[in-house]
Amino acid sequence: NTIHHLSNSNASDATNITGIEFTGSTGTNIVERNFIYSLNSATSNSTAEINGIRVAGGTATYRNNMIAIGAEISNACMVSGINEPFGTNNFFHNNVYIGGAPNAGNSNSFAFNSIVVNNSRSYIDNIFVNARSNNGATGKNYAIRVGGTSANPPGLTINNDLYYTNGAGTVFGLFNGADITDLASWQSAVGQDAASLQGDPQYLDPTNTIPNIHLHPSLPTPAEGNGQDVGVTFDFDGQVRSGLTPVDIGADAGNFIAIGGATQVTNTNDNGQGSLREVISTASNGATITFSPVLMDQTITLTSGEIDINKNLILSGLGMMNLTISGNNTSRIFHLFPGKIFNLENLALKNAAAMTNGGALLVEGNLILENMILQHNFENGMPKSLTLIGISVLEIVGNVNIMY
Repeated sequence: NTIHHLSNSNASDATNITGIEFTGSTGTNIVERNFIYSLNSATSNSTAEINGIRVAGGTATYRNNMIAIGAEISNACMVSGINEPFGTNNFFHNNVYIGGAPNAGNSNSFAFNSIVVNNSRSYIDNIFVNARSNNGATGKNYAIRVGGTSANPPGLTINNDLYYTNGAGTVFGLFNGADITDLASWQSAVGQDAASLQGDPQYLDPTNTIPNIHLHPSLPTPAEGNGQDVGVTFDFDGQVRSGLTPVDIGADAGNFIAIGGATQVTNTNDNGQGSLREVISTASNGATITFSPVLMDQTITLTSGEIDINKNLILSGLGMMNLTISGNNTSRIFHLFPGKIFNLENLALKNAAAMTNGGALLVEGNLILENMILQHNFENGMPKSLTLIGISVLEIVGNVNIMY
């Protein structure tokens, strides 16, 4: 469906304008491949809403939708590309763009806006862009909001999304009533989202009268190849994803130009710019990650849990006696996702702990260990450094020492 130019002319009512509102019944419900744009309201009532998609309850999967709203809205309305106040839902491979330059009011805008707590909910492979720029208004413009009061909120699964904010009054995210300024801080706050990225997806023409939020064919995009296979066969245009450098983030699959973040770890911090966690999160599929010489004889200690490896990577250290990654005796170090190739070389993995599936490494893909030390790693109190499950492969190259 294409839904556009819905509007309200009343200047004071608390009117809601919504492209699609759905309440899923029991069973399988899918809302997909809808294009929603140019929703407008003349009201200055701060409790009014503009929603691309609003979930009224129930259970459903929302996938491959494109939503571009906000350009026509210059007043105090709350604008949400996707608004999820209720329900038990999945959001996979959606593209959202919030634009415009509001000149009055203090209401906020969100590319994705959820206040659901406890219910099972998954937000994976979406692109959430908020480029709304205040021009006299004082509201905040967020890429994402999710419900919860502490890290790892009950029921929440979030990963492999792409976030971008660009404009006056933009803020990365809102969680537990607090503004979150960047991806690393967001990952720490929600306790998840390790494989998500922050950067410009390069929408083709999001500010056109008829917005085009497909991805640009010739500009590098972090959406290329950095998604997770959640079983969505087709994209927005009906193209088969498996034939287009799977898996791309967002509704538009294609053979795009990849872009990655920094590929050198420069400090021993658990998160933030230059940290191992941040570099892995932003690296492009197939990247080789190295370590600055200043980290010679240093230990990188993980304090906020294991790091997900859901792309093909090479992690090349400074020597197995010269660089250590520690699980801080509280967490596993790496979880390798199915179908991914992870080459670990020239470093040590130590002091990791997990209740099940290996102390240091949970392997569901293809793992290559080359010139490594695995030491003092425990599963449920017993010495065990790694576990292979499913269709997984382990290759040993050179000198690999597993010690207890």
